[in-house]
Amino acid sequence: MKTVTKVALIALLWITIINPSNLPPDTDVRLRMAHALWTGTEEVSLPPNYRPSSRLEPVGVLGVDGKRYEHYDMGQSLLMLPADWIGTQLSKVFPSIKPYLLREFAVSFLVVIPLNVLVVLSCYWLLRLFDFQEKIAASASLIWLLGTTVLHYAQTFQQNNPVPLCVILGYACALAYMVLPNLHCRKFLKLPLCPAML
Repeated sequence: MKTVTKVALIALLWITIINPSNLPPDTDVRLRMAHALWTGTEEVSLPPNYRPSSRLEPVGVLGVDGKRYEHYDMGQSLLMLPADWIGTQLSKVFPSIKPYLLREFAVSFLVVIPLNVLVVLSCYWLLRLFDFQEKIAASASLIWLLGTTVLHYAQTFQQNNPVPLCVILGYACALAYMVLPNLHCRKFLKLPLCPAML
């Protein structure tokens, strides 16, 4: 078995074990945003004549035609959008389970886990591009997963792991573009640089 496969399997098993399959409040808001994007519903719905009791109450941002929107950016919501749709379709197949639970489950297992495994694999690839031996790159990638906040944010999904994923992929692709001149897919190596810059 190749070293990269072993790294992927260890990361997959570890992240699957620690994944609580429920989303923290911040990510929950972003899931509501993803659901509102494709269903056309409002992101924030308040009763008529609602008056917040304090300035800290989440009431959203007032938009065009009096619609209210969440004050978060769209990146994480767009990542969760396909899994949210799949979770909604699963709720039609299994009507006895609450739709929100299936949407949350789909996001956890179709977005959170694969994305965090990709974070570890991108670290491995970058280290291999720097000519580290396979075993050292594999050990360093797994230590990075288990010994830093990457593990914490693999458990409580927020933007903290997708951002390093884009940055590492951007640097690794730029390095691969320079180091590997005979690569046939050189033009595709530029693609991860765009999200990394955003």
